[in-house]
Amino acid sequence: MKKNAYYQQVLKPNHSQQLVIVQVLLGLAQWLSMPLKVFVRKRFGERYFTFFGVCFILALLAIYPLWATKAWWHLYSWWDSLFSSDDGYHYSPPDFEWGPFIGHYITWYLLLWACFMRAKQRQKEIEREPSVFDFARYSMSSGLIWSWLYDFPFIKKPIDVRKVETVTEPLFYFIIGAALSILDQYIGYYIVLASILHWWSLRTFYRTGDHFIMDQIDEMICNEDLASTFLDAKDDGSDRGFRFYGQRPTNPEHRKMLFDNFTEDDEAVEVR
Repeated sequence: MKKNAYYQQVLKPNHSQQLVIVQVLLGLAQWLSMPLKVFVRKRFGERYFTFFGVCFILALLAIYPLWATKAWWHLYSWWDSLFSSDDGYHYSPPDFEWGPFIGHYITWYLLLWACFMRAKQRQKEIEREPSVFDFARYSMSSGLIWSWLYDFPFIKKPIDVRKVETVTEPLFYFIIGAALSILDQYIGYYIVLASILHWWSLRTFYRTGDHFIMDQIDEMICNEDLASTFLDAKDDGSDRGFRFYGQRPTNPEHRKMLFDNFTEDDEAVEVR
């Protein structure tokens, strides 16, 4: 396909700065939702899933309840002090009590343990896979999804892989998280958050792919319709909606000279 300089420099969206921020957020969302994916997916690519990475996330999640108990109290006290008069009374953090802690976090640590065991299983699957360097395996594979999610109730059939990853899978997580939250199990709030991050990250990946395809289609249309809209000076654009933005030379010969520089063939690389 010819490379269209007009499309590349004038029409094609350029989100390079936003792309860096989005990539960082996508990476964070992927890893925060990874403890859930190990239960419903298998045969990950070795660069998509790492056992060390999952263990690091699990370690942070294991520490969080011990730290959060007082951290949230201090945050609440600071916020309350902003809107109340200083009466000379200084609040002290409540004493740590094992009973309420176990009641709220027993399912938290049970899930972390189950996730650790499942992550070990996923790592063994990767070790048994054919070598990436023999072109036998895609290293960034997001894994095979639990087949039951293709028959998820209350979702209009047929369900393709895109709908599974952007609707049924995050919805499955969200329902479990919401149920645990209602039962006053704090792990439910994490699962709800992870489900939302999972939904957003997969939706963003698919939309990025959609925009890539649309960029290719738009450039092809631009290549085909640029001649009539520029050379013939059609201000109303082509039948497919393409319109030339910019001042055209009034001389048709000058327009022809400029048009010849608008497009160029992609360089062919010869492999020896």
